[in-house]
Amino acid sequence: MKIKELIISFIFAIVISACANTEKQMVSNELTFFDSTVFDKELSMAMKAREDTIEVDPIVKFSPNDIPERLGKWFYTIDKHDGKLETEDTSSNTRGLLGAVTGIDLIISLGKKIRDKMLYNPARNYDAALYYKADEGVVEKVVFTRKAGS
Repeated sequence: MKIKELIISFIFAIVISACANTEKQMVSNELTFFDSTVFDKELSMAMKAREDTIEVDPIVKFSPNDIPERLGKWFYTIDKHDGKLETEDTSSNTRGLLGAVTGIDLIISLGKKIRDKMLYNPARNYDAALYYKADEGVVEKVVFTRKAGS
């Protein structure tokens, strides 16, 4: 009877280990942005996994003055927790601060659901940079960088 219990315990440990490894392998630090809750979950998982940098490439390029609401929620959370939001013109390598002064409207509804708070909460440990081409007026990518000590 003891051998049977030992074998069952061993098999159980292997199954648990395999599940944990599979979840870790599914986390990526290179994401594609598309307007879906799937994107939110992937970005949240990458941040919870404490990736140092997370690069996000949009499927459809957008203007820095017309940031999709879904990304705006991530930027809002970063800003709310004193994170840095920067813009970088990749055609001239100039840097600027992204905020209310730039005229980018980060639309966040007042009635945020608890689920949204949990989803976006990992962003408090990150900074973000928007890389865009000024001559084309489009964002090429967004890079989230984990804050030092987080």
